[in-house]
Amino acid sequence: QAFEYLNNLKDVENKRGWNTYNGESDLSQILQGTTLEINGEYYFIIQIHGGADARGGYTHAKMFKGGYYCEGMIHEYLREYMDSYEMEQEMDYIDTFIDYWDNSITYTNEQVQNRLKETNK
Repeated sequence: QAFEYLNNLKDVENKRGWNTYNGESDLSQILQGTTLEINGEYYFIIQIHGGADARGGYTHAKMFKGGYYCEGMIHEYLREYMDSYEMEQEMDYIDTFIDYWDNSITYTNEQVQNRLKETNK
């Protein structure tokens, strides 16, 4: 029913369907989902795998509003195909980070790198 509802809306574009089982990932569980653009804003429909065969056993879908679209990105700091080493390398290209809990707070790359060093001691 939800799929039919979204399909019938104007200005809905299915950008990409994905499943983290199909690539490398540091996630503790498999996620599958779809990235949508609705009236110029981006959304993610996500299901979490509960175990057993990856072809089934997923939770009901939940829809989340995202900030912007980037191929392969679930969240600004989480790409479904990257392992932790690749994420560390990617961080070299990010100038500022927005606080997850308070969007009015930003951190410089240097602040984030220093905090990571502190927590990994």
